[in-house]
Amino acid sequence: MTFMHKLTVAIAIISATAFGAEAKGPTADDFAKIVKAAPDKAPAKPAKSRKVLVFSLTRSYRHASIPCGVKAVEAMGAKTGAFTTVVSDDIAMFEPEKIKQFDAIVMNNTTGELFLPKNFKKLPADKKTAAQAYDKKLKKSLKDFVTGGKGLAIIHGGLWCFLSTWRQEYSEIVGAEFVAHPWHTKVSIKIDDPDNPVCAAFGGKGFDISDEIYAFTKPYDRSSQRVLYSLDTSKMKLKDKFRGKRDDDDYGLGWIKQCGKGRVFYSALGHDFHVYWNPAILTHWLAGIQYALGDLKADATPKPLKAEAPMKKKTKIVLLAGSGSHGAKAHAHAAGMDLFKKYLDAAGKDKGIETLVIKNDWPADPSVLDDAATIVVYSDGWARHALMDKEKKRVEKIRKLIERGVGLACIHYAVCPPLGNDADFQKWVGGFYEKGYSQNPHNNVEVRPGAPDHPLCRGWKPFTTNDEYYYKIRFGKDDKRLIPVMTTMLPKKKPQKEVIAWAVERKDGGRGFGFTGGHFHKNWAIEDCRKMILNAIWWTAKIEIPAQGVPCR
Repeated sequence: MTFMHKLTVAIAIISATAFGAEAKGPTADDFAKIVKAAPDKAPAKPAKSRKVLVFSLTRSYRHASIPCGVKAVEAMGAKTGAFTTVVSDDIAMFEPEKIKQFDAIVMNNTTGELFLPKNFKKLPADKKTAAQAYDKKLKKSLKDFVTGGKGLAIIHGGLWCFLSTWRQEYSEIVGAEFVAHPWHTKVSIKIDDPDNPVCAAFGGKGFDISDEIYAFTKPYDRSSQRVLYSLDTSKMKLKDKFRGKRDDDDYGLGWIKQCGKGRVFYSALGHDFHVYWNPAILTHWLAGIQYALGDLKADATPKPLKAEAPMKKKTKIVLLAGSGSHGAKAHAHAAGMDLFKKYLDAAGKDKGIETLVIKNDWPADPSVLDDAATIVVYSDGWARHALMDKEKKRVEKIRKLIERGVGLACIHYAVCPPLGNDADFQKWVGGFYEKGYSQNPHNNVEVRPGAPDHPLCRGWKPFTTNDEYYYKIRFGKDDKRLIPVMTTMLPKKKPQKEVIAWAVERKDGGRGFGFTGGHFHKNWAIEDCRKMILNAIWWTAKIEIPAQGVPCR
């Protein structure tokens, strides 16, 4: 099962729990606003009398706006004479002899396995077989209806059907497969085909709208359909932009396409009630339905995105700064991270590197971590660790990122794992401070590069400082991944070489790093100390480290 398939199924399961718990439906005043907003004149004269089926059956999530869609289509047809409307949720309407009476079908926020009984899984074997045969018959009838020359118009969730039994075929008919709805807020829409008559209602100008905005996966592709408008991500905050997770940044929201001899129109708008009394939207939808009917002539030739030089994807570094706990001069996590950001921004200028500091342990919106190349934690440890919360949501979020190869670096007390996660930290960053085994004395000692030929040790030399260097770190037995980045001789009475900064390259492709120093803020004034940390941050983000290390004068 692919990641997209798993995600879609998960969304379907979550949505199914909301079935029957929809929001309050539209009022009489809402219906009056819809009728008023519906256009008085059709964009095209019907070639003949037209009949449209409005189908709103749902087998999973049911949008509360469905009655708005029914009223809107009825009002469009009645006020303009463009078509007559038949409203029915009877699947028998898709039988070959019945479906042929219609010129187009509007899938009004339909969801789920439409042609199977709601209680399909509980049916006895013989009735299951009969239901599957009928389901197959209706699907073929629908496909023949469209490819044979008729029309299909889909509003918002109407694309989210047949995910279990007819996923590929239906998505190829409608032009895309739903994968998520990353945004439900005010967004900007850009008009991609301003001269297309289906888009005439917008006057060639983009617009802002509040609605639930979908993201799609294959077969969505501009080389397969004529995209009319799309999400304008250039006007979004960076943390919001990447929620859709498309590498091409292309979120089409309305299109037309040929399907055999027939025509398909899709609009992703239509979750929120107010969309249905927006005059421009209703005029646009009427044009789309008339295109599907064959009365409005529009160019549906696909227009692929212009080939452009590929933009180098930004490398994002996220610094999680814990709350202070030892006064201004020690465990100054926020001040330390601000200092790191200053040097990282200067060193990464014009290199496509973005550094973000999150204070007070954890971001209010954890999605800002989704596109991080590495996450650096400088906080207290154990019960006060930045990744510690009662529900373990933070650790689980990090776990999912780790599985994708995201880097993780922990500084000083942060090498003391959140409670119950010792084994995870040994796997993720290579080692951890173990109660009853590891030691944390304050010492004035010389520290040295532990792997002089490794990129992590570039540009910095031995130095002496007073710090609370933890030692006797619990590393994995015979862990061949371990890179000793910094060493010192401890304890003072019986000194032996101890690793106090280390790194690992994980099997998931990501990198981990730990450093036990960093108790006193003043030690970041030492250039060699700063350089070692900055090297580690870049290394865990998979950024090439210069021969002289990351600049930090």
